[in-house]
Amino acid sequence: MKAILLILLFPLFLCVSSVNAQSGSAITGLQGMNYQAVLRKTSTQGVAANLTCLLKFSFSATSGGLPVYEEVQGLVSSAQGIVSAVIGKGTVLKGSWSAIPWSSGTVYLQASVDMTNSGSYDPIGTPVQMFAVPYAMYAANGGSGGTGGSGTGTGISWKGTKTIAPLTAITGDAYYNSTDRKSYIYDSLGVWQVMTQDGNGISWLGQFTVDPSSPVAGNAYYNMTDKKSYIYDGSAWQIMTQDGADGTTLVWLGTLTDAPVSPAINQAYYNSTDKKSYIYDGTGWQTLTMDGIQGVGITWLGSFATAPATPTLNHAYYNTTDRAAYIYDGAAWQVLAEGGTGWTLKTLEFQNNGVLGLATTASADTLKATKKAWLTTGNTGTNSNTEFIGTLDTAAFAVKTNGNGTQQERIHFTNTSRIFVNGTADTASSQGQAVLTVFGGGAPLALNPSEPSTDHAINAYNSNSTAAIYGRNYSNGYGIQGVSSAGAGIYGWSNTKSSLPIKGENYSSQGGYGIFGSTRSPYLYSGNAYGAGVIGWSQSTAGIGLMGIGNNLDYTNASLLQGPTTNGAGVLGNGSYYGVVGVGGVSNGTMGVGVAGGGNNMPVVAPATGGAGVSGVGYIGVAGFGKSSSNSGGDAGRWGAYFESRYGSTPIGYIYIAGQAAAGTFLGFATTGTKSTIVKDEAGTRRLLYCPEAPEVLFQDYGTGELTNGKAHIDLDKLLTQHILVDAKHPLKVFIQLEGDCNGVFVTNKSATGFDVKELQNGSSNVAFTWQIVASRANEISATGSELNYADQRFAEAPGPLPTIEETRPVIDSAAAAAAVTAGKANEIIAAAAAKSGATNKVALKKEEATIVNKAFSNLQFASAKAEIAKSSLSSMDKLATLLTTHPEWHVILSGHTDNEGTPAFNQTLSEKRSEAVKTYLTSKGVNADHITTIGYGQTKPLSTENTQVAKEKNRRVEIAIYSERP
Repeated sequence: MKAILLILLFPLFLCVSSVNAQSGSAITGLQGMNYQAVLRKTSTQGVAANLTCLLKFSFSATSGGLPVYEEVQGLVSSAQGIVSAVIGKGTVLKGSWSAIPWSSGTVYLQASVDMTNSGSYDPIGTPVQMFAVPYAMYAANGGSGGTGGSGTGTGISWKGTKTIAPLTAITGDAYYNSTDRKSYIYDSLGVWQVMTQDGNGISWLGQFTVDPSSPVAGNAYYNMTDKKSYIYDGSAWQIMTQDGADGTTLVWLGTLTDAPVSPAINQAYYNSTDKKSYIYDGTGWQTLTMDGIQGVGITWLGSFATAPATPTLNHAYYNTTDRAAYIYDGAAWQVLAEGGTGWTLKTLEFQNNGVLGLATTASADTLKATKKAWLTTGNTGTNSNTEFIGTLDTAAFAVKTNGNGTQQERIHFTNTSRIFVNGTADTASSQGQAVLTVFGGGAPLALNPSEPSTDHAINAYNSNSTAAIYGRNYSNGYGIQGVSSAGAGIYGWSNTKSSLPIKGENYSSQGGYGIFGSTRSPYLYSGNAYGAGVIGWSQSTAGIGLMGIGNNLDYTNASLLQGPTTNGAGVLGNGSYYGVVGVGGVSNGTMGVGVAGGGNNMPVVAPATGGAGVSGVGYIGVAGFGKSSSNSGGDAGRWGAYFESRYGSTPIGYIYIAGQAAAGTFLGFATTGTKSTIVKDEAGTRRLLYCPEAPEVLFQDYGTGELTNGKAHIDLDKLLTQHILVDAKHPLKVFIQLEGDCNGVFVTNKSATGFDVKELQNGSSNVAFTWQIVASRANEISATGSELNYADQRFAEAPGPLPTIEETRPVIDSAAAAAAVTAGKANEIIAAAAAKSGATNKVALKKEEATIVNKAFSNLQFASAKAEIAKSSLSSMDKLATLLTTHPEWHVILSGHTDNEGTPAFNQTLSEKRSEAVKTYLTSKGVNADHITTIGYGQTKPLSTENTQVAKEKNRRVEIAIYSERP
């Protein structure tokens, strides 16, 4: 890295104490000189912007000689590569400032720079000899070495510090004014002129990554983190400067008659032939500047009764005699301007009918307009057929207040029937255009987005039985449509329980909806935005967000409705039979979940394949409670849960959980299947182990013992003895397995607490054995005080399959349901296209890639009966093209679709042209045409069958499928 000197300035000296030229005392205030340079990285690279470096200044008596004074300063270059320093204020490396031999007449300065802070300095140019101005330092500090010259220069006679200017002064007198804090010098014209004025000193602290602690006013530093310089104003750090970007440096070649040969980039010159400056941009000479035309200046002399004598070129004056202005052209006086008629304007007024009347001192009604104006006080006698506010051409008409800017436009009348309030156009064509469009505060298309975003676009009030806002559509469109990007599309509010803020009714007996909600957004978009067709929100801590009531139940009769009274709920359903019904897998019969619930603030979990009627997750995934109504011991047939495996409507197996098959006996579960557990074999394959079954309710235990001299006593576990029944009817069953040789053993003295083991034939062997006992489970007392019977159960009667009612519904065509997926959902579209083409190598788009595809095709619009892409769609298509060009391995299928306007044959051709139009645009942006296949489906695959403008716009579309190989 080399430093190249572009600028070297020594413009002035620093004066830090007063000067008195007549007192003869030594002047010690001149202690430095300003220095400035521009640093470049190399001779061909740009400036060294925002660079921390070290500047070293060396003074010597000869060019290249040993320095007599040397200092170094740490500096940061500006965004233009400029470094500025005061020589004499750095860290002294050698000698002293006073040791510089100014009186010798030959003092040289060498500047060097260390751009890497490595201690290696590069010279900035060659040594520079100090001339007249720097030697003033020597003279100002009382140096000797000569008797002085005999020149006639002007010296300064310092008068000291004063509050006002001296009353008498001669040329060269100077003083410091303590009132306005400026220094003045008396010039040869007898006027005090400002010489210097006080500034604010800066104490430079250096470079840091964070603000220095305990600063004082005037402290300054450079922050290496945000690339800004700060100064402390006594209370906070304020930005002083900040880094910019490297600029472009010109290499000036001078004035030439023809363009130089073999130019380099950024070389420039002035062409004296065509009077233009040129710069070379690497490929050709470009015009930089060109000469202009010099204007004419007028010297105004004032007002005279006659022409001034001895005029010169461009002298001008006003002649009070003939009331004309003249200019001298070098030979004669020429008229520059002249007065009008001899009357004075008296009044200029609009009459009540809007006609402008001009009255003068010569006539009360000299002039009257032929056309009228609209008055701020109102007009009289107007004709609405011929007199109106508006335009006669195709230009729009606007009403503005509070200024003439774009944001001051309040109402915009187009040259059609459309009118906009706080806007000039509506590009949200998916919602349909309107005769009157109002943009509220904060709306994206609003001219004045600074208006409060809480302002409503339209307010309407009424106090009688009619509507405040009434909408009726005589076709199949909407009476009132509300669309919102974040809040409510339609909002209803009430503060009485008998009113309905929003009510929807459908009197059709052949199908229909009271209120319909739809959204094109997934439930969770980009991790922070939610979407839903209908949302219900209760702002009471015990409220219900959304309540559904079926079977014509009276919603005003609280005694008929059931729900949580203290904890509230998001959704509550009430019906004569079903409260809430969920059906999953409508468009895919092999999977889907009817109802999914997440407890403990956990996201829902569902089977990846196979589907489920109910899927729950939480500390307890699914909880069921079988409740007895009259029997404190429990009613038969009340269970916490029931699960069944069936073929069609025929049960194959079932299980009851947590209930009673017969009153008084509680069962953990009752099932037709065999209980089992799962283990893994040596290969890791999961295997089943089955549980033994018994006709009675039994407890088992195992243990080991040992005969000592032919005898042993076994004590049963105390906890076990509390839950078994041992008596004559319910004997303890004991099984012994000997582990050694003896005469054999028998069991005696069996009780609920233990038993004895003895060797046959009074043997005295010492042999180990294992034992197993089986005992009847003892009856228990429930929490209600009733007895639960276990000990006497044997082959108890079991419940049969739970009787069911299976609802019937129309058969859903899965393919038709899949076709109803909207064009904005890229992954579903890809799956559908892959199924049609038989390809399985579809690309799994990343989230950000899917977002680009979604937006490109959700924004893609075509005019009716045309294959021209709307200009509003091109920005999104450009982003899609960029994505496709970054993946040249991808193959694309574009399928075109139309609405049902026109004949099927026409629409088939139009759909093909639309997909081709998208292909043409993408290939114009660099996408490989060989990787794009186009298909047209005409009007055969509509997304919506409604005969509305919105539905038709949805059907006019192009869909995309992306594959890793050619399908």
